[in-house]
Amino acid sequence: MFISVHDMNEFPVDLVITWVDGQDARHKAKRVRFSNDGSELTLDDIGGDTRFNSVGEIYYCVASYIRFAPFIRRIYIVTDAQDPKVEDFLLRYFTKEQIPPIVLLDHKVIFKGYENFLPVFNSLAIETMLWRIPDLSEHFIYSNDDVLLVRPTKLEDFFTDGKANAYGYWHLAWTARFLRKIRLHKKFSFRDSMLNSAILRNSSKFYRIAHTPHAMRKSVLQQYYTRHPEHLITNISHRFRHPSQYNPQVLSYLLGIEAGKVETIDSKGKYNYLGPKPDRAPDYVEKMIDGFTHDDNSKFLCVNSLDQNTAEERKIIENYIRQCLNLNPSRL
Repeated sequence: MFISVHDMNEFPVDLVITWVDGQDARHKAKRVRFSNDGSELTLDDIGGDTRFNSVGEIYYCVASYIRFAPFIRRIYIVTDAQDPKVEDFLLRYFTKEQIPPIVLLDHKVIFKGYENFLPVFNSLAIETMLWRIPDLSEHFIYSNDDVLLVRPTKLEDFFTDGKANAYGYWHLAWTARFLRKIRLHKKFSFRDSMLNSAILRNSSKFYRIAHTPHAMRKSVLQQYYTRHPEHLITNISHRFRHPSQYNPQVLSYLLGIEAGKVETIDSKGKYNYLGPKPDRAPDYVEKMIDGFTHDDNSKFLCVNSLDQNTAEERKIIENYIRQCLNLNPSRL
């Protein structure tokens, strides 16, 4: 599907990506200083350094949207006073005319009026404030930097008749509550945050989102937080992830379903996932990539914790991504 400039103006869609370079010495020192003040969870409780490490995923992420989502009007990269220099990378493979405007946005902008909660190292808190991005389109796509497009997409992959497409599946809340109750440790769980969203809505089930891009409607959270500012404060008051927090994407989807602004889509077969796996076979990555190569249906790929792979595994993964995006490896 070709999206003309006219269509982009009639139905503008922005892309929002959150990014952090946890290997930056200043950022790492700041993170350690606040994590050791006794008021928050330890780094181990929130996934360790890998949650903050960056090994170039942001470049492939942005390039994938330029290659396979030409309808994107503007790209926002939300950071903590950092600059990934994405455009320097992109100009190796795209003309200036192909690259949409890229806006580097500091946390201070979306936390304006709430600066007392900064600095923040908590993706859930940051995601809670994304709707406050100045001039953000009503319909936008939120993506982690480890989520890529690997095949051409069309606007309808993200929005159906104006409704945001939510990829995932329904899960009974009582089963998740039971598992959380019997769990011996209280480390943060991604499922916990989704369950907390359902509890906030007094729902008997929660929507388990997939590792895909998230199509969003800005007005959903904007209107909700106008009515319930206390719920915004609750979620941004933790510098690091906390078991009591809810997932703002899931909350937005539950609210959007109620308002007729969200369409649920079963995520099975719609995306591929490659992440850390204990005791995996030596050829695990190679076999997974081979499977992805022969999968013509999945348009989304999540490469979680790329830094946890060996140098050889990373080479295999990056070569696959470059091939998908038609990037010349010799120019990297």
